[in-house]
Amino acid sequence: MLAALVLTASVSASPPPLKTITHARSTPFCTAFEENVRRTVQGVLVNDSLFQRTEPVFLKAATDMVSGGAMVSSFDSMHAAQPDPDNASVHLDMARFEELGGTIAKNLQVINDLLNDRTRFPANAKTEDEKRLMKLRAQLLALAKKQNAELNVLLGTTDQYLFDSFANAYPTVNDATGHAKSPEAGYLSGGRLKSPGDLADASLASNGIFMNSAMGAMYRTFMQQVAQEQAAEPELARTLEEDAKSC
Repeated sequence: MLAALVLTASVSASPPPLKTITHARSTPFCTAFEENVRRTVQGVLVNDSLFQRTEPVFLKAATDMVSGGAMVSSFDSMHAAQPDPDNASVHLDMARFEELGGTIAKNLQVINDLLNDRTRFPANAKTEDEKRLMKLRAQLLALAKKQNAELNVLLGTTDQYLFDSFANAYPTVNDATGHAKSPEAGYLSGGRLKSPGDLADASLASNGIFMNSAMGAMYRTFMQQVAQEQAAEPELARTLEEDAKSC
């Protein structure tokens, strides 16, 4: 929605083409719109593109957790050995999450620094133009907050996996039998991020095996946050389109 309305920009993440403004006016509002608002929107669009790159990583990580590791004994003659979900392939998937998340976090820092710079956005809006800028600022801050929630799920997935790796590092002792057995905590199964929901990308939502996996549960939660951001974009897009007409 935003990409179809805002100003033309060249960014490394290659977001969808943006509409070009064919005229310009030199006013304080238009200068602020050009230098501050447009730059912030560009950062939001870049983050959207980076978030999209995480979707295949979720699917690959789910596959690697069930098939990427060596077979590990269950220490129980009644249960067959299972692939080790803590394996090098999943570690690379988590590293990819952290790489994307780190870039998104840096972009969000720049966005928030711009929006909270009182030399760019007035603390107290007095004129109509200042009120328009403050409205844009409030809408962009709200969008950045939603992107931060998406980032929390993304990096929370890696943190939860690391925690579970430590928790499941060694077999425990079964008090009833005295025999060693595999840990029961599992991976990505104990955190608050695993919550129900129906919002997910159609291509992955149709993959029942993936969506019923622990990684699929994390992805479902991630897409719930994405949907909240997308729901907030139309109102901002309308404001941007209207304000751009005066410049």
